[in-house]
Amino acid sequence: MRQSYPLVLETIRARARSLALTWTPRAFQKLVSSPFDDEDIQRVIATARIAGVLHENPGTSYVLEGTATEDRLVGLGCRLLRNRVQIEDVLWDYDRAP
Repeated sequence: MRQSYPLVLETIRARARSLALTWTPRAFQKLVSSPFDDEDIQRVIATARIAGVLHENPGTSYVLEGTATEDRLVGLGCRLLRNRVQIEDVLWDYDRAP
């Protein structure tokens, strides 16, 4: 059973506050090469809205859009796992979705 979007966003934020985040190797590599640090990612999640949903096998991925420090727009592709959030992609310096 899928959760409503506000509940999904609150679950992701709660897990981020408790540092229950994991990274795919691709996402971690992009984070390392990006101008952002852990504090920026926490702020992105805190200010995020759900910009998209991808129904994939297995599970559902959510595209979060939020602002990091200096009001830079950042997108995160993430998936809710049993008791943590897996970050699958990090996007920055892109145009805001309509």
